[in-house]
Order: sequence, then C-alpha cells, then structure tokens
Amino acid sequence: MVRCLDKTQNRLAIFLLKNNDFSEKTNKVIKRVQDHCTNICYVCLSKPYAEVIDNLKNQRINHDNFTFVDTVSSPHYKLKPVNNCYFVQGLENLKDIKKTIQKAVKKNECTAAIFDTISTLLIYQKTFDIVRFTHELITDEHQKDINKIFVILEEKGIYAKESKKLINDLNLFADKTFEIE
Repeated sequence: MVRCLDKTQNRLAIFLLKNNDFSEKTNKVIKRVQDHCTNICYVCLSKPYAEVIDNLKNQRINHDNFTFVDTVSSPHYKLKPVNNCYFVQGLENLKDIKKTIQKAVKKNECTAAIFDTISTLLIYQKTFDIVRFTHELITDEHQKDINKIFVILEEKGIYAKESKKLINDLNLFADKTFEIE
C-alpha cells in the first residue's frame, strides 16, 4: 500500500487555518495532498460537492482521482447520482457519514481522506462527539493505511471555546499539525 505523506501507519495530519483567505489556503492543502497521494476521498463538510468541483476547476486542480462524500447538499432535493460522489443527508448523523466514508475509501482504494472542514461539525455536534467520530475513523481496521487530513478553521466568536477544545483534542491523535498563516 502506498503511503502518501510518509511511512508512518495511521497517519493523521491537521491543517489549522485562520479565517482570512480560507479558500486559498484550503486549495494549498488539497494540492499538497494531491502531489503525494493517489485516489483521494474528499469529505465535503462545509461546501456542497458542486461548489467544491467548481472551485477545483477554477484552481486548475485535477479532480479525476477524487471521490467525494457530500454531507451538505440539501436533503430537500432529489439529487441525481454522480459517479464520483456519495451523498449523505445531514451533518447530524455521524454514523452514516462514517459508513459512507468507509464505503468510498474501500471501493475507490483511496490512500488519503481530506475532511474539509471538520470544525464545521461544531454547529451540529458537541466536541466530544466529533472527537469520538474522528477517533473511530483513525482506529478503524479498514482505514488504518489511509492518510487522514483534517482541515480545521480556527473559529472566533461564539464557537471560539469549542474550536479551541476541538483543536486541542484532535492534536492528541495527530502525527503533525500545520498552522497555515
């Protein structure tokens, strides 16, 4: 199995982003992962699949080797199936999201999974539930060889305290944390 970030098993990297130029910084993370990995599972937690695809096209990022898990497209619309995208209804159901990620990673033989932006879950979940969700993904036997990349937006305002706690808790699992200024 190809290890795309380094030879460490169960690799977990956190990319901590500030609010300014968030999209530009996220694109840098995507390009970095793409330079080192094949078959990437991109978990859309903050933007719907269509918006992510448009962004990748605008940035001239080849997304042919991407499989998407879209958790934010409206459940009120009947979405047409897309070859490289799995739709999950709602950020409230972490079990369904986890199952869908497992399915996408296995079927497409992904070597990496990008979670954009894991801190978005703070709107729908308690910090403890997000940490448990990430821990289950990290320790999942079927995903032990998958590099996990968590993009976290350092929140201010009403979610600042929860954001700081989430960052501190996820740092316990991380092999590396990158602060992107």
